[in-house]
Amino acid sequence: MLRYRLGAFSEFTRTPCLTRSPKRKGRIMQKTQFLSLPLLPWMSAFLIALLAACSPETSETLDVNETLASEQGATLDPNDVAEALVVSTTHWLNDAPIGNGMGAVTTELLSQPHSDNPELWLQYGGDYSNNRHSPITELSPENVDQLQFAWGFPTGTTGQFATSPVVYDGIMYVTSSYNRLFALDAATGQLYWRYDHPQPGDLRICCGPANRGVAIVDDKVLMATLDARLLAFDRKSGEILWNTEIIEYFQGFSATSAPLIVKDMAIIGIAGGEYGVRGFFDAYNVNTGELAWRHYTVPAEGEPGFESWSGNSYETGGAPAWTIGTYDPELNLLYWTTGNPAPDWNGDA
Repeated sequence: MLRYRLGAFSEFTRTPCLTRSPKRKGRIMQKTQFLSLPLLPWMSAFLIALLAACSPETSETLDVNETLASEQGATLDPNDVAEALVVSTTHWLNDAPIGNGMGAVTTELLSQPHSDNPELWLQYGGDYSNNRHSPITELSPENVDQLQFAWGFPTGTTGQFATSPVVYDGIMYVTSSYNRLFALDAATGQLYWRYDHPQPGDLRICCGPANRGVAIVDDKVLMATLDARLLAFDRKSGEILWNTEIIEYFQGFSATSAPLIVKDMAIIGIAGGEYGVRGFFDAYNVNTGELAWRHYTVPAEGEPGFESWSGNSYETGGAPAWTIGTYDPELNLLYWTTGNPAPDWNGDA
């Protein structure tokens, strides 16, 4: 467990955000049927863990490399896929109203304990404590046998389902493996918009194509990707507002956790300790996508603890910050866990 005070890091390299306009639509949208049964109010917002990661039929989705080749008449190098195109959001109901008219998500709202707003789920773990506790009382040992299926939604992907949804303004923002992002009506499961991130063919991910969710602030939804990027979307339209490269993914880096919003920053850690990367986590300006600071979890020369690393082994020392941290607003402190050091990340070395 690492503990940091915000504002303590001053050295950083600014990363320009992408400003290129979208050039193509996302992957093919499959038609969806929704099932609905009576349920206690808002309980459907807590049933996402029951949704199955359905396997798509061949006709439902297209491999990103095949799609790009067919559209451009050539085969693209997988290294160039993410850089060559910015995939736009696909809208299912372009003219339908979205949400219940609530305003932007303020940092003051994010700082409140979840018990103050039990009808919302604003962060990966509920609130800054990240304890995932819900104070709802509608469900109890006495009536749990009356729990009924409310609705289902096919994500179109297989593999692990490691996400935690965010619920605000009657909208559920939920991700699946391979960086698919869906905006759904939390009461009915109706799809408002979705985004499918193009995946390079040479990703190095040890433990499956997981994504653990999004962050929400102002009128933005933020998601990190397997090819080590951080994207911001308009929460109502799904429009991509900015798209920033965290680091070059082909070095073994990836990003699988949900971002953490603190003040005007989105904080995200990196994965890849299995491939000898040096762990770190970054803070990005939520409005521009520019890097504010970077902190490495393995110390360099001149930093406390460097003496325990021989030679230049710190450069491949692992300790990735692949899961989300927590924040104490009163103390202005971040708390972050890391993975194991490399090469002994699993006890084999």
